[in-house]
Amino acid sequence: MKNTAARKTILTLSFCLLLTLAASASTYWHYQGYDISPNQLMLSNWTITGPAGGPNPRLDHPLGKRVHATFTLTNVSDQPILLTEMYVACHYTGKAQKAQAEQKEDFGFLRSIQLNPGESKTLTASLPLNKTGNWRLWPAYKIGKTKSHIRWHDVVLRVSRRALGLLGGIQYYKGPEIVKKDGLEVTNFRLHTVKNPKVGAYAIVDFDITNTTKYNISLSPNGLFVSARDNYPTVIKNFGYKSVNLSPGQTVHVHAARVMDGKGLWMFWAGYQIKKGKNTYFGKTIITTGDISPFKWHDLDVIVHSH
Repeated sequence: MKNTAARKTILTLSFCLLLTLAASASTYWHYQGYDISPNQLMLSNWTITGPAGGPNPRLDHPLGKRVHATFTLTNVSDQPILLTEMYVACHYTGKAQKAQAEQKEDFGFLRSIQLNPGESKTLTASLPLNKTGNWRLWPAYKIGKTKSHIRWHDVVLRVSRRALGLLGGIQYYKGPEIVKKDGLEVTNFRLHTVKNPKVGAYAIVDFDITNTTKYNISLSPNGLFVSARDNYPTVIKNFGYKSVNLSPGQTVHVHAARVMDGKGLWMFWAGYQIKKGKNTYFGKTIITTGDISPFKWHDLDVIVHSH
């Protein structure tokens, strides 16, 4: 009886662990098959997974996080096949590099695999993608010195530092960053949400704006605010308006919060709007048209999931 109870406990814990893993991972790519190579090897269940989050995970893999890859090869010939190697081919291309400058980052090697007719072999491996840029992965093998054809059902992943923030939590941009034409500087930009937020969760935003000029800057009634986009670029959802005038060297803090009432990608950045009319910039009086802060001015982003 004790053994039965222990087995039930183990099965329950194992099931809970599987659920946890499933909830924390996202499928980037799945190819069920079935494609037969010129060497009479059939590819099936080519799958890539990584951290959960992102409207299109293949374009938002977080820097330094592991990618997991698996695939199966089956001998569909009537003769034994000896694989010298079976692995995940992986080429990395940085932003400043050309295609011919790809760096090989192959991983997950299995060697000396004998496949009799009808036999299969599954490879499962993982690799941390620790450089920003594009990573190209595909199932690969070698028979003798002959490699499988290049980019066989290849998948391209874009790795980004910013993608880490898509999962939620606390994001922070220290700054400073000055908009030279307006003389305004942003610092201490902070976005706080819960991890993996759902519709109805709050976004809390803080930032500082400083007048770096020697002159007063008159802001419009909108003044300072949090510029927000929901499911870019369809819906503008700015909030936290604060009407102020900035003296030379003056810093104003903005603190605002709002409910994220739609699923998908939300983008936040520090917003301001200059008052229309005559304003003085760097000693010159000019007529302004209500200049606003730059679009996506060091924006911090998060993915909001449905209930």
